[in-house]
Amino acid sequence: DLVLVVPRGGRIAGRVLDAEGRPAPPGVPVGALGVGAYSPDEGWRGFGMTQADGRFEITGLGEHVFEVQPGGGLSAYLGETATDVKPGTEDLALRVSLGVALEGTLVDAQGAPVSTTSLSADDGTRRAAMRPYVQVGPDGRFRLQGLKAGPVRLFLMRGSKQGAAGERDPGCPTHRQH
Repeated sequence: DLVLVVPRGGRIAGRVLDAEGRPAPPGVPVGALGVGAYSPDEGWRGFGMTQADGRFEITGLGEHVFEVQPGGGLSAYLGETATDVKPGTEDLALRVSLGVALEGTLVDAQGAPVSTTSLSADDGTRRAAMRPYVQVGPDGRFRLQGLKAGPVRLFLMRGSKQGAAGERDPGCPTHRQH
């Protein structure tokens, strides 16, 4: 006689456009973060991806007011944050622009290349969007993209352990990346 009621989550949908007003390419992540909500609050955060026409949808959201931001992840884009967005919004227009890239080689103390499951960068612009990240292969080479010019903090994930990997400035031509 047990009856479980599973609430249907809220939905936010819209379109992501580039600086010229064209649809963003497919695969640009879009994140929604509930204002004042935290894990384990139900539906406190959600993600979607742009389709070929720039449209996106984020489902499973709780009864919060959200900040919504495109860009980050594996994309080359920085996005503007929309605030005070409520579930049920169907026509949200978001803008992205190309960010800068940070390239280098991840090495250990002896200078040997290191591979890792995730190297991510925090440029201080991401609120709802994912941080830019990459997987680093056996040669240790990486290219993080979609960053704001200026200092970024790097984070390294090896196995199940995460830690800070330092700070770099992708806009400084004399800053040695290693």
